[in-house]
Amino acid sequence: MTESRRRRALGAAVLGSALVLAGCAVPGQAQAPSVAAAAAQTTLTNAEVTDLYDAWAYEAHQPVTRQQAVTLELLRQPMLDRIDELGLQYSRFSMEQAAAQVKQTEEVAGEPSEALVDGFEATYLIAAFTMIPEDDSLMREIAEEVAATTTVSPREGDFDVDQLLASIAEVSESAASMATAGQPAWFTEFNAANMFVAGGQEWLAGE
Repeated sequence: MTESRRRRALGAAVLGSALVLAGCAVPGQAQAPSVAAAAAQTTLTNAEVTDLYDAWAYEAHQPVTRQQAVTLELLRQPMLDRIDELGLQYSRFSMEQAAAQVKQTEEVAGEPSEALVDGFEATYLIAAFTMIPEDDSLMREIAEEVAATTTVSPREGDFDVDQLLASIAEVSESAASMATAGQPAWFTEFNAANMFVAGGQEWLAGE
């Protein structure tokens, strides 16, 4: 499947599902050693990263790496803040439904955790921002802003926006196939998104 056909397939799937579902301290900041990443309005703790990691592994049975969990959470709110630019009607309730359905399919008891819903939300938004537009320039812009304004623990590595976009492109074909087959949680393929490469600095800080 060509890239343009994948974009059309996934873009249609995003729009269709929207209609249907309608440890180190950050230097220079008063952060505890438990902080994994910090931006002006966001602090991500190591405990929250563990919750995200565990939600994917034990509730959805789709394990992710620590770097993938951090990537998804760092991008989630910035993407939400700009969702109107896509002309997309979005409801978090749709992700709660999708997460509950996956847990039922995987025979995991209980309601989905907020961490799992957060993860589903992030992957759905990545699908929207990379497949509804004609190109990935908007996703790149969001990722570059996150990289420029966020300080992360060296445990995560170095920001690399090209790495992020490459990791998204790598799973786009499988996501398109799942969407075409009518699998409701096809967008969770984008949990493979990873914005980090092996670190080469003691600390990584944006501007």
